[in-house]
Amino acid sequence: MNIIIADASLATILFIPIVRVDTPINRDGDVEELNSTDGHFAIINNQKLMTISWDSIFPVGHSYNFIHRRALLNGWQYVDFLNLMKGLRLPIRLIITTEGTHRRLWNSLVSIEKFSYHLDATGDIAYSISLKEVPETIIDFILREVGVVRFIGSLANRSGRQEALRRLGLLR
Repeated sequence: MNIIIADASLATILFIPIVRVDTPINRDGDVEELNSTDGHFAIINNQKLMTISWDSIFPVGHSYNFIHRRALLNGWQYVDFLNLMKGLRLPIRLIITTEGTHRRLWNSLVSIEKFSYHLDATGDIAYSISLKEVPETIIDFILREVGVVRFIGSLANRSGRQEALRRLGLLR
């Protein structure tokens, strides 16, 4: 499994260095049960927002043979990016693909619900992160904020984002 995080404009694209293969993607349903004289009925409501959580490390100066080949070796760049996006209250784009076929499992905006980290004994950054899907329609609301518009507009142009997606194999 490959996990890629990016800002909303795709100006910054980061490959998560180490991903556990058993990282679950959660999408719960919302079913309401009703009892009537005719029996029990289930009313299927809208799905809940997708969530994903994992624990791993960001290497700091270590080139392990099991990290993603496009991952950064300075784990502080990941920490700085995630803290910046969380501090600005901006969603990030989360792209998850399968390892061999690059089948997209998830490609949406997410909020950083929880992000904690510390240095481990080897000097790498151990971290835990929880993300929750942000419906794309919320972006219309966010774009009304002048500061956010200026920030996103200053990052990259549309053709640059499309080229970045092509390089990742996510756009033909």
